[in-house]
Amino acid sequence: MLGLFNKGLFKEAICKISELLESHPTSYFLYNVLAVSQANNNHLEDAEAAFLMASKFASDKSEAFVNLANIQCKIGKADKAITNYQQALESNPDELAALNNLGSLLVEKGQYQEAISILKRQIKIDPHQPKAFFSLSLALKNVHQVEAAIDAAERAIQLDRDFIEAYHSLGKLLIQT
Repeated sequence: MLGLFNKGLFKEAICKISELLESHPTSYFLYNVLAVSQANNNHLEDAEAAFLMASKFASDKSEAFVNLANIQCKIGKADKAITNYQQALESNPDELAALNNLGSLLVEKGQYQEAISILKRQIKIDPHQPKAFFSLSLALKNVHQVEAAIDAAERAIQLDRDFIEAYHSLGKLLIQT
């Protein structure tokens, strides 16, 4: 099964995993690999269902909920994704992927104050993530904290000199001042 997966034979892997699930219906591992295989085979709705099943059997709920939320973002279910990122954080308050993805999603949804809180939490845990600073910059700009937004954009660029979006955003912010 993993040989098929590793070779990129996702359709074949899906068939084999489905067979294995008949005798191991509570396997987090199998549901997770099934979901990834389905996602790679562009069956995103099926991947969501498999990630949902995986979340029921996971010992590390935070990883399971992050995986589920990530696929929900891809299929346009942002509100469900937000709920699942929040569930991941209930399981592990320091889950960086959940903090980062939730913060960015909240910025996209226009929930800037909540995004600022989440992104600052992430940055406190790991101050070396340029995307977190960039998303924080966008949120701060939208609540009219331009100087703080400039600082965050500059920090994103310091961490990743090739972060084109951060340069673009910083330029716009500097024009505003």
